[in-house]
Amino acid sequence: AELSKGFEDMRKNNPAMFANLFAAIAVNAARGYAYQKDAAKSIESLETALAGGIEELNVEYDKDPYFSRLNTDAGFTAAIDRISKTLRERAISTAKQQMEQHEAFPFDFSLQDLDGKPVKLADLKGKVVIVDFWATWCGPCLQEIPHFIKLQETYPDDLAVVGITMEDPDAVDQVREFMKANEVNYSIVMGDDATSEQVPEFSGLPTTLFVDREGNVRLKVVGYHSYGKLDAFVSVLLDKEAS
Repeated sequence: AELSKGFEDMRKNNPAMFANLFAAIAVNAARGYAYQKDAAKSIESLETALAGGIEELNVEYDKDPYFSRLNTDAGFTAAIDRISKTLRERAISTAKQQMEQHEAFPFDFSLQDLDGKPVKLADLKGKVVIVDFWATWCGPCLQEIPHFIKLQETYPDDLAVVGITMEDPDAVDQVREFMKANEVNYSIVMGDDATSEQVPEFSGLPTTLFVDREGNVRLKVVGYHSYGKLDAFVSVLLDKEAS
């Protein structure tokens, strides 16, 4: 963290490039101060990360070996609550902007799950639906799957996650083994080119669609996204911004 100060001028000239780097450094500095039980400096470093544009702290403070040393400090826990609230407000605001700028397109599917049973998007009308195009050989896809599992657990009645795997049709057993090993709690169906070709500029995996209760595709995102971002997209569609 001390060494990084020499890059301040570079940061000013390239804010987007260095924002995440400096924010991550600040979070690690905060962990170090927490280990020393210096709550004030730990909070100051987290505030630096917040100002630097970090999207998500992504730390379980009661379990982290560093931050947990301050989990009985009222000032520190209050700061964590405040920072977490600010991060969520930012994510919600960004999600709304992205949806407002998104150009709608028609989309539908009727595909078979791993047991050969049909799964139709039309049958899910009335729920918010996440449609995730993925594959077991796609690293970023695998990083996101725990997020989708958590989202399905968080919103069991109002959200349906459907994973469209773009595997070879003969890979059903491999996908089934993956689902079991990772305790996937949502529907997985076997995809095809006809389905992916409905998505404008479909360019790779993961590609994720967010569908509102009326069946309208409100947003398409490509690549890995943090749980905080994904939760913000769902929350906007569920009108649960305050939760």
